[in-house]
Amino acid sequence: MLLTEQETLRRILDATETLGSEEVPIAEAGDRVLANTLFARIALPAFTNSAMDGYAVIAREVGPETRLAVVGEQSAGADQRLRVKSGTTVRIFTGAPLPEGADARVDAGRRRAIR
Repeated sequence: MLLTEQETLRRILDATETLGSEEVPIAEAGDRVLANTLFARIALPAFTNSAMDGYAVIAREVGPETRLAVVGEQSAGADQRLRVKSGTTVRIFTGAPLPEGADARVDAGRRRAIR
């Protein structure tokens, strides 16, 4: 007999015991599971960053035949305060701050703009 998803879940939950919770110092919280969902009070990092490697660009300037001058590289870590201007791009790595003037990242492998 095939069970529905809901019936399967009900049977599993009926067969398991709910654990209690306790408060412990953060230093002792290793190998534990949170009893509640926590949300960050501030955004980290506190800047717009690249989710993947690529090239920081001005989206409206990017097309299939676009050629841009690479004016620098921005890795994750210290912001080098690079700027993307018309006709230029900055090589950007995962986690790096998005250079001023850029509003998109071109995927280096597929050469398509990601906003």
